[in-house]
Amino acid sequence: MRLASVALTCGIVFSCVLNAPLARAASPVSWLYEVAVPVENQSPRERQRASSDALLIMLTRATGLSLVPRSEPVMEALANADAYYNEFRFANSEEDGLDLIIQFDSRAILELLKRAELPIWRSARDRIVAWLVVEANGERQLLGVTSADALGDILVQRARDRGVDLSLPLLDLE
Repeated sequence: MRLASVALTCGIVFSCVLNAPLARAASPVSWLYEVAVPVENQSPRERQRASSDALLIMLTRATGLSLVPRSEPVMEALANADAYYNEFRFANSEEDGLDLIIQFDSRAILELLKRAELPIWRSARDRIVAWLVVEANGERQLLGVTSADALGDILVQRARDRGVDLSLPLLDLE
């Protein structure tokens, strides 16, 4: 009886030690509730249109779903997207010209997810480092943070839109 108890305790401790690095690796994603979308101008009508697009991106990030079901609560939220954010600003961007950057209210988003009976993906997420090799004209190149290739930027942005904390390697270390 005592031997079984010691074996069970050792198994639990061993399991905790193995899983401890995984638990520490996940950390809250600082940008999770901030979404940037391109806009044509700063008019209230354009802001309303873009805030609906941003809310869809936010729901994708918060649920992990690639396609958010258009249930009644979701459709109502999209029609009234300004009720789900507490801050917005416009900023110039190199790619799109002008962006609307929206800071969503985490409580309002979580309430919407519960009302719509959608899954909730916790905000503490593991960081993923993507080692990506591109072959062009018979030459292979490892993409990194400092690469001039736009593919890396696109990959990181698409991952961010999906709520994945993705980064490319620095490539400056031996």
